[in-house]
Amino acid sequence: MAFIFMQDSDGWGTYRLVGDEMYLVLRGEDGGLGLQVTPKPPNQTKRNDTGKPWPARLVRRRARELQRGSNSDKSQLLLVASQEFGGADSWALIGKPASFSASGLRCDTGLHVLHGHVEIGFEGLRCFFSDEAVAEVVDFDGDHGAVCPRCKSGIERGQKCVACVHCRISYHQSEDRSCYGYGPTCVTCGVKTSLGGDPEWSPEDD
Repeated sequence: MAFIFMQDSDGWGTYRLVGDEMYLVLRGEDGGLGLQVTPKPPNQTKRNDTGKPWPARLVRRRARELQRGSNSDKSQLLLVASQEFGGADSWALIGKPASFSASGLRCDTGLHVLHGHVEIGFEGLRCFFSDEAVAEVVDFDGDHGAVCPRCKSGIERGQKCVACVHCRISYHQSEDRSCYGYGPTCVTCGVKTSLGGDPEWSPEDD
């Protein structure tokens, strides 16, 4: 799971990265330029139609295409999910060589793999990336025999559950059995049991 933080007059807004590709696009606004997150920039099609994270070879090929592309590509950065760069929540940032910076360092290659909290600089503007995990209610699809650490009973396939963001142990979480939210912390590792859906970290913390 990953997020982009962008600042406006109301403070830092949080935008969740979904699917396999997203774009950071320059847009005009009163007083200058701004950034927006979009699934697809105008007049362009998706480069990966599988719905799955991009293989590393496709990420590198797209980076080469941008290096040879038109000037219109300078107004956008491409964010792609790629498990081959380190995990399901791994995202790569692609743009024209030397057109953006990551954590204060200019990216001369036009390709940067994002991990942790990263400040992205682009056309004099900035935003932040975070791959912080957040707790979500999902249908359990794990191994048969899983046991909820709160109530000590089994979790069946298809039951609503939540996995701790730190130790990944699953709990029941439904209207009639809210084991995850019953206590303030995870039974196993002690991390807070928060179900807000938003990351706890913010650029204001740095």
